[in-house]
Amino acid sequence: MSIYYQDGSTLILKNSIEIKNYLIATFEELERNNYGYSKLNGWQYFRRENNLAYIEMNYTRFLKDSTIMKPIDRKSAYVLKKVNENFKITALIPFTAVAK
Repeated sequence: MSIYYQDGSTLILKNSIEIKNYLIATFEELERNNYGYSKLNGWQYFRRENNLAYIEMNYTRFLKDSTIMKPIDRKSAYVLKKVNENFKITALIPFTAVAK
């Protein structure tokens, strides 16, 4: 899985252990920032051709007291690839910070 950051850097996660560690670190950072939950605001774009799909979504993160975690409107994109009849995320493009 690849993560393409807005600063031009790319993080390549080579296996399920690296993906798990990335997710653990992300949720630990969210916890440190008093994260409560997220709300999907809508899908901006969806395209699927054969075994690939591209999805852009908007969402809002809320703190534990239900106030909004800034920025209000967050956006991420995902590239998915069909593997053994199921789609798997192969790339993440966070247009806003994932955990801050």
